Amino acid sequence: MNFKKKIGRRPENEAKVPFRMLLPLCLTDRVLGINSRTSEPACQAQMQSLFTCFKKNDFDQRKCSLEISRLQECSQEFRSTHFRKKQEKQSETLLPGCKTVTGKQLNKLLKRFPHI
Repeated sequence: MNFKKKIGRRPENEAKVPFRMLLPLCLTDRVLGINSRTSEPACQAQMQSLFTCFKKNDFDQRKCSLEISRLQECSQEFRSTHFRKKQEKQSETLLPGCKTVTGKQLNKLLKRFPHI
């Protein structure tokens, strides 16, 4: 019988390691502002269909007018929504029914209602 010796590290016994508090165990009254980016680039599907049409029609713009107009519409829509979101993000007022809160808005709330 050939038994292999277990080589590894056993978990530390919690009773042997005392807890030392290095920092106070409470939350701060502010948060850091973290930029949130969209996961998908704007109008990527429309741009891909435009490039496919260009390749299929030997880069003739007259034959790909529908794809060009779709890309322009998507671009205009993205710009308008991006501008609106940027304006909302810069304002520190909380909007009713808003599902996300920016760092500035959360800091303003934490100043009004600090952690005890």
